[in-house]
Amino acid sequence: MTGTVQNTTRSLNLSTSTLFRQQLDSGGVKFLSMEAVSDSFKLVLNLMDGTYSDPAISNDSLKLKTYVYSKSRRLQGGLVVAAMNNEGVFTYLNTDTSAITLTFINTKLKKVSGTFYFEAEGHKVTGSGTFRNACYVTLP
Repeated sequence: MTGTVQNTTRSLNLSTSTLFRQQLDSGGVKFLSMEAVSDSFKLVLNLMDGTYSDPAISNDSLKLKTYVYSKSRRLQGGLVVAAMNNEGVFTYLNTDTSAITLTFINTKLKKVSGTFYFEAEGHKVTGSGTFRNACYVTLP
């Protein structure tokens, strides 16, 4: 994974990447949560996809599309949160808007690729990046 925050670009190490599901009365929702860290910052990507019928909730597929988060419009699909390293302590920023675009998923090899973008702290801090063939684990 590669990320840029305020014109500083870093390669990030993927520390967690998990696909899990939540069963609801009206169907099910799938979540993909990824966290990646560098010496300068940490990025957390949380994607929510659904609603799925009972048979479709059990597979690992996600729609290849752009998932959007907006605090002002109350959209919850694609939240990106950044944390800045301040002398060994990560300070999380307040995300205003963000988007995660899935461009590829291989459910057999459990790999996913895409891009992301975010604005935080009153749209004063921006960032973007890519992830390619990021492995994920599935929780039942």
